[in-house]
Amino acid sequence: PPELTNTNAGVRPDLTGRVLAKGGAPLPVPATVFIATAGPKSGTSSFCPSCYLDCAKHTRTDQQGSFKIESLDPQLTFQVLAVAKGYQPKYVSKVDPAKGSPVTIELSPITASDAAPERSLRGRVVDPKGEPIEGAVVEMQGITTKDGGGSWGALSGIDPLAVTDENGEFLITAKKAFEMMSVKVTARTFADKVFNQLASGASDHKLVMTEGATLTGRVLLAGQPLAGVSVGVSAVDRSAGTY
Repeated sequence: PPELTNTNAGVRPDLTGRVLAKGGAPLPVPATVFIATAGPKSGTSSFCPSCYLDCAKHTRTDQQGSFKIESLDPQLTFQVLAVAKGYQPKYVSKVDPAKGSPVTIELSPITASDAAPERSLRGRVVDPKGEPIEGAVVEMQGITTKDGGGSWGALSGIDPLAVTDENGEFLITAKKAFEMMSVKVTARTFADKVFNQLASGASDHKLVMTEGATLTGRVLLAGQPLAGVSVGVSAVDRSAGTY
């Protein structure tokens, strides 16, 4: 019957769509599309908006700007974030993949005024040998202003994150001037790393990543294997700025 389609709780729908330049023109560079946050379609949840398993998913667009993020929870709606080099990041809220409708995201270019030195952070993410790491996610954690004040967490008027290009380079811009910024860098096969107090300005910061370790194991109950269990890890040191 027609009702047993993507709306069926047992079916995990895919999110599809396109990322374009403002006005609908093709985007000249690839974009990265993230599941930023999620929430239940009805009722409440004890999960934080970014703690759902689907929020770890992201993908790159193809040459036509098309993307697909597979197998999402049909009971959730999502906030989607698109990021591309030379363009301002953009969120799209209340996205419901279970409806089956493709999402179109249009990005505006970053202008020279947007990237003024006192309102931007530039850097390059590299491995221990100095080789660039492409596709690393550089996430803004907080800023310090010239008067000694500071703000942390998701902040309006500041790019939430950037993705490094083939040279490992990234740019994060803000609507207002700031003195320093702290960022968290995530890259495949490398350990997540936080870099604190990076000064704004025209010069590039060199952010060196180190290899990560893999933890494997087996989950049992009374000696019997348990399938489908979510397993996570947490640092021993949970102090602010380190955790």
